[in-house]
Amino acid sequence: MDIVSVNAIGEEGLGMMAVVTFRGNIQKALGRGDLKQGLVAMLLPSKNQSHTPAVLATRGTAIDSVFRKTRSEEVGAVRSGRQLSFFIDGDGYSTVANVTIESFANLPVGSVRRTSAGPPTLSDEEFKEISTLHNLDKLVVLADAKQLTCEQLEKLNKGILFYISALTQDDFRRGREPAGDAELKRLVNFQVAIKTRLDDQCGNTPKTPEGEFAWTFFGGSTNEVTGKGSFGELSGRKVIAITIRTPGRDIDAALCPSQLPTLTFLAKDTIKCGGGELPEGSVFTANVRTDPSPAKGMESELTATLYDGTTIGPFTITGPDRVPQSRAQAGCVSAAWNPPARFRASIRNGTADARNRSPSPMPSPG
Repeated sequence: MDIVSVNAIGEEGLGMMAVVTFRGNIQKALGRGDLKQGLVAMLLPSKNQSHTPAVLATRGTAIDSVFRKTRSEEVGAVRSGRQLSFFIDGDGYSTVANVTIESFANLPVGSVRRTSAGPPTLSDEEFKEISTLHNLDKLVVLADAKQLTCEQLEKLNKGILFYISALTQDDFRRGREPAGDAELKRLVNFQVAIKTRLDDQCGNTPKTPEGEFAWTFFGGSTNEVTGKGSFGELSGRKVIAITIRTPGRDIDAALCPSQLPTLTFLAKDTIKCGGGELPEGSVFTANVRTDPSPAKGMESELTATLYDGTTIGPFTITGPDRVPQSRAQAGCVSAAWNPPARFRASIRNGTADARNRSPSPMPSPG
């Protein structure tokens, strides 16, 4: 578990976040094989050396596993690929001397103890082991608690949104409801605090663009989904095109938003909708029919092009959150898809208008 870099950012009264980059894929490695009892810890030594450091630690296979020895209960850890993020919401960062990240190949943690509504706590003995035992790797960076600039707040907000998306997608893969995920809720609360400061401090400066889009099954169909969403924080800019990608699933037919009616197939799993403009905050919808058929929490993503040429995203498309009963199970004569009239038209040269769709499988782009 070689540590490549640590990027720590924070402000007194607001909280802090440390993004740790490893040489290998920490999400896949930790909690498995030789690292079954592995652990990564963040220590925050106090400027007052008589005080014990605050500690966050993560182990096991869950991407949001966290143990703590902190006053704040609003803490967390999230893994994604080669990166691991620790965060603490609240006061105290001005008293921190440095941010220390340590990795251990074999450091078992005892049974879970919850003394409050927050994440489980580390015992004094576990804390001592983390503080004193030989580690695989260690990296220390100085803590800076000065007021964050607009650029730093932007970067922090964008990073938190990335991990919120990762946790939400993980919940869907595991069949859990994101609304009931306590770890996700803590991260969302931290993002709200950062976003509030960003709005208050930075006024009309450009914000991190936001995009939301979620699939649901179309009627009783098992192979067509319809999505609904919108874009925010575009600083008055309009969207002139969107791209939807469904990795591992070919898109056989599609319906673009009415605001962006022209459909182009960029690849078997990727479509682009353009030919119009979509203002900030405007709700739009799009449909796709895929092979294999859509599945609960399937992987898909959305990007957008703004009128100034800026590309934003990709944003994770959530859902669908349930699989409908098939037509055959429902007692219908046939389970075959009967496409609505809006899909019944030919697509020439890989493009079509939103009012003119084909249900036939699309050929691969040349």
